[in-house]
Amino acid sequence: MPKLELIFPNGKLKKTLPAGFVLHPANINPERKIKRRTKKGHTKAGQIFRNAAYSLTKSRHTAIGAFYHRIKAKKRPVIAIKATARKIAILYYNIMTKGIQFVEKGIAAYQQKVNEQQLKHLQKQAKQLGLELLTMIP
Repeated sequence: MPKLELIFPNGKLKKTLPAGFVLHPANINPERKIKRRTKKGHTKAGQIFRNAAYSLTKSRHTAIGAFYHRIKAKKRPVIAIKATARKIAILYYNIMTKGIQFVEKGIAAYQQKVNEQQLKHLQKQAKQLGLELLTMIP
């Protein structure tokens, strides 16, 4: 095994170290940056909004419940609960700060809005591909 020599500035002290000797603490890797951020915790307010979102998981008659089910179909239930909690938190913030009245419009209005968004997205994609969408009358 090759040896490394460590010569101190005064030139008098010499130490011979093995090549694999670590001159830094074991928990620090010199090749990567040290993380200085602490882990994020869960706040009480966040837990309240997540509990409110969880209570809407069984709801089939509200727009927020339909939002949860739509996100859950695309992603996992945990992500859907977090997204629903965020939606509830935004509604709460708007009600408290701006005084906006919240009226639950129901699942039909929400479904109509989602369908309009999907149609707008399809029209944009068709335009990019050089195609044209035609409406069919049943």
